[in-house]
Amino acid sequence: MTTETTNLNGKKKKVLIVDDEPDISTILKKVFEQNGFNADSYDDPILALENFKPGSFLLDIKMPEMDGFHLYQKMKTIDSKLKVCFSAAKCIMRGSERKNVVQ
Repeated sequence: MTTETTNLNGKKKKVLIVDDEPDISTILKKVFEQNGFNADSYDDPILALENFKPGSFLLDIKMPEMDGFHLYQKMKTIDSKLKVCFSAAKCIMRGSERKNVVQ
């Protein structure tokens, strides 16, 4: 399977990553860039909305100030053809695993 990473003008396709976990957004940004995309990331959904530009988006669902669904609704009023992929991650550890991580 191949992925086209340029638009009709030959420019790299843009993707915006919004996740309140800076480590996750940084890693995802690097992965997209290594695969030929022009990527930008924010860990603050309000800041991402203030700097909104049309493109494709990867939005974390659960964020403290504004969740991904509300951010999507606000962005959709600016660009009705918005393309979004929502992400969610949850790590569950048992008590003994949690102790090992903390130590």
